[in-house]
Amino acid sequence: MLSIEDLLVFELFLKGKDLWGHIDGTDVEKPSTFDKSQDVGSSPSWAVLDARIMSWLLGSVEPHIVTHLRPYRSAQSMWAYLKKVYHQDNDARRFQLEHAIAMFQHGSLSIQDYYSAFLTLWHEYANLVTMDVPIAALSTIQTIHATTRCDQFLMKLRPEYEYIRSSLLNRSHVPSLDICFAYAAQGRGPPMHSKNLQCFYCKEYGHIAATCPKKFCSYCKKKGHIIKKCRIRPPECQAQAFQTSVIVPPVATSAAHDSPSVVCSIPTPPDSCPIGVSADSCPAGAPCLRE
Repeated sequence: MLSIEDLLVFELFLKGKDLWGHIDGTDVEKPSTFDKSQDVGSSPSWAVLDARIMSWLLGSVEPHIVTHLRPYRSAQSMWAYLKKVYHQDNDARRFQLEHAIAMFQHGSLSIQDYYSAFLTLWHEYANLVTMDVPIAALSTIQTIHATTRCDQFLMKLRPEYEYIRSSLLNRSHVPSLDICFAYAAQGRGPPMHSKNLQCFYCKEYGHIAATCPKKFCSYCKKKGHIIKKCRIRPPECQAQAFQTSVIVPPVATSAAHDSPSVVCSIPTPPDSCPIGVSADSCPAGAPCLRE
């Protein structure tokens, strides 16, 4: 099948050679009024240029299509046959592109490959749907497509890009697609404005908790810090853990095989004094078993 890009590339090629008139019918063969043998430095004749275009067409299609073009003797007739038989209908192709864009996902692709494939689909779709749009309405449709294309690009990113997606969509003006791709490729979101920062202590916007002017210590009743950072508050006491060793006698199975004794380490609760320790060495405030 000939895609829109194939036709567009060949059309631009012929227009660059000033030969598109052979295809659209504006340049037709004119009867000769003079002897060409006398004008050696003249430009190639219409028949020569038309044959050159036909050779370009035959060289740009697949070999099995060449046999179908043999009956045609002009570039215009060859072009009309190719568009009629091998060019896919615009409505069918538009449906395929819309379905491909809807089902396309970031998946396992790199961010560069994802952006390239996404842009290829959208460029072909945009060229197809704007082919017959008047010039006056073209700019409006292109603006709508630009916004839709950016939204589609962001919503199809993998979950690890959620921060970048949310930070870009929450802005007052969503940036263009190339800016969104630049942020995604660098793995970072746009710089956050100070007005969007919220302090988790006072719940106000414009600053963070480290610089919050409303911090208050419930211990010393002073402002500027919280209780965890209070300098005059005594440090918290940490409970001490004790361990004792218990010898477990082996189970007698036979006289020939003696099992060694097993020593187990059993933690002792911190609120009691271990057996064998004097009451004087018990932690302050803890009950002692020897008392």
